[in-house]
Amino acid sequence: MSAAIRDATPAEAPALSAIALAAGRAWGYAEADLARWRSELTLAADLFLDGVVRVAQQGGEVRGFYALRPGRPRASLAHLWVCPGHWRRGLGRQLLADALEEARRRGALGLEVESDPHAEAFYLRDGARRVGAVPAPTSTDPARVLPRLWLDVARGRTPGGSRRGEARGGSAAAR
Repeated sequence: MSAAIRDATPAEAPALSAIALAAGRAWGYAEADLARWRSELTLAADLFLDGVVRVAQQGGEVRGFYALRPGRPRASLAHLWVCPGHWRRGLGRQLLADALEEARRRGALGLEVESDPHAEAFYLRDGARRVGAVPAPTSTDPARVLPRLWLDVARGRTPGGSRRGEARGGSAAAR
């Protein structure tokens, strides 16, 4: 079932930040690491002023959100989170498609993502390509890195040149 995508309000920031923390817990990160990352997982007020914050809503409940920092030629995806109980139902893909369209509409050529390692495959399935990595050790994994990814926002094209939704070494259809 698809969700309604709408603009978020600043009053929703605490609930949206809670979704990000819940995802971190679901991925098994230690509470000490989540506490250390709290400011990064908290939706900053400036995103509502200088960026775009949109939510996916189903049945009157917010199930996920993204925050975009527009820019030319590059926009940056500051957040994209889905409530853990609603993973693998297409909400992340719907939010990402909306973010890509918003970035394109604002004149960006591409979307930069500094992804959690657990989410990298999600982005790669939708045509992202890895362009680097940032060291981000945790208390249990000193070698952990955050993949730096790039998504081309050109209408209907992924970085590899295939149309969105076409298979590229595997099905991009169902998530």
